[in-house]
Amino acid sequence: MMWSWQTIGKAGKSKAPQAPAVEWIILPQGTRSEKAAEYSVSPKKWGPQALAQVRAAVRGEKEPPSVVAIRHTEGGLSLLLNVDFSKPKAFWMEKLRDGVSQLISLSGGEKALAETGVRWVLSALDRSLQKEVLTASSFITETRSWKPTKFGTESKKKPEKTQIQVSCVASIEGASVAAAILDGQRLGRANTQARTWAALPFSHLDPRAFRDELHAFARRHRLGFQFMGRKELEKIKAGAFLGVLKADPKSEGGMVRLSYRPKGAKGAPIALVGKGLCYDTGGYNIKPGAGMMGMHRDMTGAAVAASFLGYLAESGSPWPVDVYCAIAANLISQSALTPNQVVTALDGTAIEIVDTDAEGRLVLADTLAWVRKQKPKLVIDYATLTGATLRALGKKRASVFSNRSELAQLAVQAGVESGERTWSFPIEEEYSADLESQVADVLQCADNHFADHIYAATFLARFIGKEVPWVHVDLAGPEHVPGGLGLVSSEVTGYGILWTQKFLSLHEG
Repeated sequence: MMWSWQTIGKAGKSKAPQAPAVEWIILPQGTRSEKAAEYSVSPKKWGPQALAQVRAAVRGEKEPPSVVAIRHTEGGLSLLLNVDFSKPKAFWMEKLRDGVSQLISLSGGEKALAETGVRWVLSALDRSLQKEVLTASSFITETRSWKPTKFGTESKKKPEKTQIQVSCVASIEGASVAAAILDGQRLGRANTQARTWAALPFSHLDPRAFRDELHAFARRHRLGFQFMGRKELEKIKAGAFLGVLKADPKSEGGMVRLSYRPKGAKGAPIALVGKGLCYDTGGYNIKPGAGMMGMHRDMTGAAVAASFLGYLAESGSPWPVDVYCAIAANLISQSALTPNQVVTALDGTAIEIVDTDAEGRLVLADTLAWVRKQKPKLVIDYATLTGATLRALGKKRASVFSNRSELAQLAVQAGVESGERTWSFPIEEEYSADLESQVADVLQCADNHFADHIYAATFLARFIGKEVPWVHVDLAGPEHVPGGLGLVSSEVTGYGILWTQKFLSLHEG
């Protein structure tokens, strides 16, 4: 079901017409109840004064309902959503998302709503909030109908082409309204692209298929495309990356680089790096059966990085950006890595293997070392890297690390302002001491099971160095949250698109 938005002008300049078939009014007030309340009113009496009376009645209740349904006696429905915007953004984003679900339910479903259309009224909000809520609203309508790609008989069904017409009433300028709606739709498309890739099974998104997907994506968005396969990685002596690839002699994994260069762009580009493990068995440190489930989503970091580049291209961003996707599959064979082997990264660092289930930091080590040679302005990497992040934070935040304290703080601030929350952890010398090897320069992992997210980031920091500003985002958890997260209602959330947009806007000004 598609949602089509249009602007019908400032509410302050319009008279109070009879309510349309469905009217959706967002109000700035707190709620303590999830129930819905219903009122009945004549359409001839409906207008600003009646709205004020209903709002006053709702505020007077001990447990104000989250949604007030006003059914007009001669047909038509007005729905009032009460949102406490004083709460952190992550909370009111979920309230807004759940409110849209109630809008659809109380209106009789999406097909019924497509017949009537809906008027989205934000004029009761402060002007500073209207643009933000509009972007969030259009993001919700762009992403809520997403479903994983189906195969078999279900794949033969033609998707519905029905549209729900949305007319927007706000008190900010029409150009600002249109820009906010368009930005939400573009962010939504990036989010759905990331989720679509992340949900594809390994049978349909192995390293070769992922590379082809990225190539087609680059053509659609007019991005530069470069692939460094096994031969190219051998030339640059990327032994850590090749150590993971050698488990499958026929593997067509490697490093994909996507480039966005807007006209007039000057200076070094920003680099986004994504872990792209299309499947992770754990190698000889094999995962238990339950741990195997969902491991086709171990390429979520690459999916988020690449999808966000599509958003930048669609938006005409002024920033030059490169995306590097480290694509592989962690399999088991006679040539697969085993613990205590030593591999040499492209920067000459000898790494002693501790755990073959920590393959992500191996492909990222060489990718970051290669990116470091390109001298980018800033590096952000995304990876479903450690279960330790999940154990430390649960499923609703990502852990972030940086070699700059100010960037770590900015990463947390971006999480607060985007609704995709993060928490910062340290990278200190005391952790490096636990990665000392007797036979190599560094251990791949600490030989204990504590704080592995910190040890993983400490390991990666060695390969990016200190001269390049760097942020590491450990996505373990947020990509598979039951019930959704923030504005996204599916289990696969595409976490990172909104965070990156906010982080770069804060960083680049």
